[in-house]
Amino acid sequence: YANICLIHSYLNNDINCTAGGVPNPDSDGYEFRKEFVKKHECEIIDISNKDSLYYDIGPSEFLYLVNNAFTVVTDSFHSCVFAMLFSTPFVVFERQDDELKNMHSRLDTLLNTFEMKNRIIKDEINDDILNMNSIRTEEILQEERKKMNNFLDRALK
Repeated sequence: YANICLIHSYLNNDINCTAGGVPNPDSDGYEFRKEFVKKHECEIIDISNKDSLYYDIGPSEFLYLVNNAFTVVTDSFHSCVFAMLFSTPFVVFERQDDELKNMHSRLDTLLNTFEMKNRIIKDEINDDILNMNSIRTEEILQEERKKMNNFLDRALK
């Protein structure tokens, strides 16, 4: 599993689509994903594809895949969180389904908080996304934990 490109989305079940915001094979922006995968010799594991061997994986297998992925391509909040915690490079595509776009706000908040807005990709996967600043992520995580603990201390007094 060292060279996998994990695909996680709740929207598309077509193996040729990588995430809800990813262009389908008939669109102009599709080629950049294929180029990235070919350049880095990745295998695409699409856990949202009902025909995939990985479709029915459980939580431990999901975490294993995220932890060992070359990169994670997603429109899922939880995939982003675990990729950040495991220091796995990831990119986020905005959801194209109008009914689910409002779910993107928590992704925006997460990426803003952790200074990772550059992870939102519209038309190109750049090799810069392979560089994760794990030290800065951990610093911010510690700051956020302190805020949460302070809030709970005040609220429970």
